[in-house]
Amino acid sequence: MKKMTVLILILLFAAGVLLLAGCRKTQSPSPDGKKSSGLPESGSCGDNLTWEYRNRTLTIRGTGEMNCPAYYWREYDIRKLVLEEGLTSISDGAFYGHPELEGELKLPESLQKIGTSAFGSCSSLTGDLYIPDTVERIGARAFWNCTGFAGSLHLPSKLTVIEESTFERCSSLNGKLQLPEHLQSIGKLAFSQDEGFTGDLVIPDSVTELGSYAFNRCSGLNGSLKLSAALKEIPAECFYYCSGLTGDLTVPESVRRIEESAFSGCMFSGALTLPEELEYLGADAFKYCSCLTGKLIIPKNIRIIPPSCFRECAFTELELPDGLTVICSDAFNNCSKLCGTLELPDSLTAIGKNAFSMCSSLSGELRLPEGLTFIESGCFYGCGALTGELKLPDGIRSIKANAFQYCSGLNGVLNIPDEVTFIGDYAFYQCTGLTEVLLGEKVCSIGEGAFGACEKLQETDFRSAAVYYYDQNAESPSFPANCTAALPSADPLQIWRPEEQKEKRLQEQENAGQGADRAEVDTEEPWSWVDSLTGSYSGTGSFADVEINAEEGCIRLTINGFLYDEAEMAADKNSAEQEIFIPEGMYCRNGCITRLTYQTCGSDYGYGSGVLYGEVEYEDGSKEEICLTDGSEEMLMLSR
Repeated sequence: MKKMTVLILILLFAAGVLLLAGCRKTQSPSPDGKKSSGLPESGSCGDNLTWEYRNRTLTIRGTGEMNCPAYYWREYDIRKLVLEEGLTSISDGAFYGHPELEGELKLPESLQKIGTSAFGSCSSLTGDLYIPDTVERIGARAFWNCTGFAGSLHLPSKLTVIEESTFERCSSLNGKLQLPEHLQSIGKLAFSQDEGFTGDLVIPDSVTELGSYAFNRCSGLNGSLKLSAALKEIPAECFYYCSGLTGDLTVPESVRRIEESAFSGCMFSGALTLPEELEYLGADAFKYCSCLTGKLIIPKNIRIIPPSCFRECAFTELELPDGLTVICSDAFNNCSKLCGTLELPDSLTAIGKNAFSMCSSLSGELRLPEGLTFIESGCFYGCGALTGELKLPDGIRSIKANAFQYCSGLNGVLNIPDEVTFIGDYAFYQCTGLTEVLLGEKVCSIGEGAFGACEKLQETDFRSAAVYYYDQNAESPSFPANCTAALPSADPLQIWRPEEQKEKRLQEQENAGQGADRAEVDTEEPWSWVDSLTGSYSGTGSFADVEINAEEGCIRLTINGFLYDEAEMAADKNSAEQEIFIPEGMYCRNGCITRLTYQTCGSDYGYGSGVLYGEVEYEDGSKEEICLTDGSEEMLMLSR
C-alpha cells in the first residue's frame, strides 16, 4: 500500500512539472507586434498629428510638427513606417534604435526639420535616402549607423548645416556625394566611414568650416578633391584615409592651419600645393600619402615641420623656407624619391629622429646649418646617394645612434668638431667611403659599431684625453679591424644599467644564501657625468644617455633607456592651454632647468609636435630660454 501511495505521488509531481513547462512562454513580441501587453494602438504626437499602429506598421497622419518624447515607440516592433503629407518635423530620437524597421524610407514633401538621432541605428532601412528639398535642418546623428541604405543620397538644396555624425557609418550609401551649393558648415564625423561614395568630392565655396573626421575613411571616393576657397582650417583627420582620392591636391590660399592627420593615408597621384600664407602644419598631416609627387614647397611662415608630416610621400624635390627652425622626427622618413641636393636653411636649429631616414635618392654634398647643436638618431639613415666630404657644424655636441648609417657615398676625411662629446651606436656604420676620422677634444664616448664596416677607414686621430669605446674584443667594435691608429684607451665602453645591476646583486645575495625580495634590492647610485652633452661639468662620474620625450599624455625622462621620472600632461589636447613641468635636478648648458613648457594643439606648437620650451638658470642668476626637441639629449642629470 505504501509503495502504491509513493508511486501515485511521483506521478502527480511529474504531471505538475509538465503542466508548468507547458504554461511557460518565451519573451517575444505579441502577435500584434507590441513588445509589451497593454500598449495603446493609437494616439496623438502633435497638436494636429495622430499615430496608429497596426500589423507592425506605424502611420503618422495630420499636419504640423511632431511633438513626442524621444524613443516614444521603443516598445513597438515597427516593420514599416508611413509618414503622410502634412508632417513638418520629426522629433529628436523619434525612431532611434529600431533595427527591425525595414524597406525604403519615404519622407513627405511637407517635411522641414528632422530631429537629432531621429533615425539613428535604423540599420534595416534600404534603398535610396531621399531627403526632400523642403527640409532646412537635419539634426546631429539623424541617420547615424543606418548601414542598410544601399542607394544614393539626396540632400535638400536649402540645407546650410550638416551637423555632427549626421550620416556617420552609412557605409552602404553609394554614388556621387553631391553637397548643396549653399552649404556653410560640415560637422565633426558628418560622413565618417561612408565608404560607398564614389567619384569626385567637391566642397562648395560657400562652406567656411569643416569638422574633425568629417570624411574620415571615405575610402570609396575615387576622383579628385576640390576644397572650398573660404576655408581657414583643415581640421584633424578630416580626410584621413580617403585612400581612393586621386589627382593633384591644392589647398586653398585662405587656409592658415592644417591639423594632425588631416590627409594622412590619401593616395593623391599628383602635386601638392600649399597656400603661401599657411602658418601651421600638424603631426602626420600628409603621412603615407605615398603617391603625392613633384616639388614640395614649404610656405614661408612655417617654423616647425612636425613629426611624420610627410612620411613616405613620393615628392621628387623639396624647398624649405628661410626661418624654418625645427624639422621633427620622421618628418620626411622614407621619402625615397626625393632627389637632388638637400638645401637646409641657416635658421635650422634641430633635426629630429629619422627625419630624412631612407631618403635614398638625395644626392650631392650635405651641408648642415651652423646653428645645429645635435644630430638625432637615424637622421640621415640609409641616404646612400649623398656624396662628398661631410662637414659638421662647429656647434654640434652629439651625434646620435644610426645618424649616418649606410651613407656609403660620404667619402674623404671626417672631422668631428671639438664640442662633440658623444658618438652613438652605428652612427657612421658602413660609411664605406670614409678614409680618416679626426675626433675632437671633448669626445668621451663612442658607441657600438659607430664606425663599423667603414672599409676604407685606415686612420683615426684622437685629440681627447680619455675616450670610452668598444674595442676589437667586443661583439660590435667601434672601429673596423683595419683601423690601426693608436687609441688612447683600450677599455670597452661601460654603461651602468639599473635592471642588469639589480639582477647581479640579487644573484649575489642568493648565492650567499641570504635571499632577497627583488623589490628590496638596492640599486641607488648617483647619476653624474664627465661632460654634459652641451657644456662642461667639473664633477666625476661616467657618461649616460639621457632623453626627454613628450608623448601619450606624459613628459618622460629616461637614462640609459630606463624611466627616471615622468609627469602627466594635464591639459586637454584640444585646448589652447599651456602646461608647465617643473623638473628636479635636471641640468642643461651648465645651468639648472627651472621649468619646461609644452603647449597643446590649440596653439602654434602642438601637443605631440616634439617641441618643448624651457628656462635655464645659471650660477650667476642669469636665465636663458631654450628649445628642446622630443628625444633631445641636451641635458645633464646630477645626483638625486
